[in-house]
Amino acid sequence: MRIDDVTRPGLAGGVVALRADASAEWGVGHVVRCLALAEEVLARGGRPVLVADLGDVAWLAEEVRARGLAVRPPASDPAGFADQLHALGARATVIDSYRLGPEHYTAARAVAPVVALYDRHSGPVPGDVLVDQVFGAEQDPPPPDADQATVLRGPRYALIRDLVRRHRPATRPAAMPLAGRAPRVLLVLGGTDARGATGALTEILLASCPSLDLTVVGGGLDGPAPATGAGQRLSVHRPSAELPRLMAEADLVISAAGTTLAELCCVGAAAAAVWVVDNQLPVYRSALAAGCVHGLGSLAEVLADPGRAGAAVRALLESPERRTALAGAAWELVDGAGRGRVVDALAARLADRRPATR
Repeated sequence: MRIDDVTRPGLAGGVVALRADASAEWGVGHVVRCLALAEEVLARGGRPVLVADLGDVAWLAEEVRARGLAVRPPASDPAGFADQLHALGARATVIDSYRLGPEHYTAARAVAPVVALYDRHSGPVPGDVLVDQVFGAEQDPPPPDADQATVLRGPRYALIRDLVRRHRPATRPAAMPLAGRAPRVLLVLGGTDARGATGALTEILLASCPSLDLTVVGGGLDGPAPATGAGQRLSVHRPSAELPRLMAEADLVISAAGTTLAELCCVGAAAAAVWVVDNQLPVYRSALAAGCVHGLGSLAEVLADPGRAGAAVRALLESPERRTALAGAAWELVDGAGRGRVVDALAARLADRRPATR
């Protein structure tokens, strides 16, 4: 089952403004999702413009530069945002933010159709195409007052970057034996590790798994590296374009329950998840219900009882059957084509040319 590469409706050179923000404190998921949509817009002949504050996340700024995307600093008030969209000649706007109020969406809709990304944490927002990619969202009731909107819910609409899609296996992952070698484990707590837990989780993994080839991605190990045993290897990386490859090659990934989970599913990775901040809890619960990750609990629970978490990871490494089941369920859940479905819905709204009614 490969990603659908069939030619899709184009955007005829139209500007699509993508409004999102990132920082080491709030994380990077909003911008990462917009990057996936920007790639789809470019592939269809559109002109994506990122209207964003990238904060202090250097690797994310490099991702934006690598795509050659235009970036504009965002206006703070709704009227200024609308003026900015007019000046850009925006044919459509994408908004992915917890920080903007409904008035920003309404102002944007007065200029052009809006694709609004939301979830159970942010609540419903005004938009012409409403997208909630959280696992299990397809089972939720429709958002209130959304009768005039196109509503897209669940992992079928997960927004996945090209870097990740390239590492998706063509077929469902098969058996995952270790063949007598040290297990390859990847630890990644999102794009910023806002709670600074990488070091503590690294110590837990090293203490729990005598045989371990551990790769840590993030900024939480800036001090002296933890000591490793005779059967252990530790490598530390800054976030980079290499992350999707590391995901695909790992026998097990330990991840925060954020945007990274959808990417892990796309590449068919066996994963154990921990929820770190409140808005990750619905994602965590839905992923467990879907059978695509093993749950380690909250970060607070893991740190309070490191022996329990370490034992759970060790048991996963000793069970190729369990890891294969997780990887297969993940691969089935996110096929990597969600961004195309979202832009299809936007293209339909643009072709329809119905004026906004709210």
